[in-house]
Amino acid sequence: MQNITEHHISITKTARYYTNGELNADTKTVWIIVHGFAQRAEEFIQEFSFLDTKENFVLAPEALNRFYKKGPGGDTAATWMTKDDRENEIRDYVNYLNALYDSCLGNITENIQVNVIGFSQGTSTVSRWLVGNKRNVNKLIFYAGEIGKEIVEARRLSGFNAQQKYYVYGTKDTIIPLELVKQFEQIATQFGIEFIAFDGGHEINKEVILGL
Repeated sequence: MQNITEHHISITKTARYYTNGELNADTKTVWIIVHGFAQRAEEFIQEFSFLDTKENFVLAPEALNRFYKKGPGGDTAATWMTKDDRENEIRDYVNYLNALYDSCLGNITENIQVNVIGFSQGTSTVSRWLVGNKRNVNKLIFYAGEIGKEIVEARRLSGFNAQQKYYVYGTKDTIIPLELVKQFEQIATQFGIEFIAFDGGHEINKEVILGL
């Protein structure tokens, strides 16, 4: 007779992140950019190369879970979570992002603005990270993704500490349907989230980011 039981153990894991620019006396804005499913931080951070590194410091954490895109060997990618052991994966990446924030930004001065962007799967990631979180964020930008469903269903959208909150989407996005965005907009605007549309697909739009 089998007696199979699931168990968990907490371990130390090494996380990887990338930066562009230096955090110094000339820095005016810090950007924490959180990539989407099947992306890599090293590639994602290059999409923000248009930001002037004299005044901007870009910080790109990479998800803790990696896999081969097309079977064994070849290119790799990362994901923040799957449906398997979901609650523990969420807890792990929240702890990771808190530790990264505290390590890199714990001593920044009040005159430096902190902006957080969650792209695609990164939207649900940063929503779960920052809801009810007291860490300082000036602008929180949800970009072409879904905020954690449990947050929306419980109407916890007021739990974001950011001074300004945005949802950015492309009108031709085939990953996040326009109907889904419009349904969410009816709820989210009540909680001070401003919606910004651009003519494009599932992509980072330079003009929108610079406008923010």
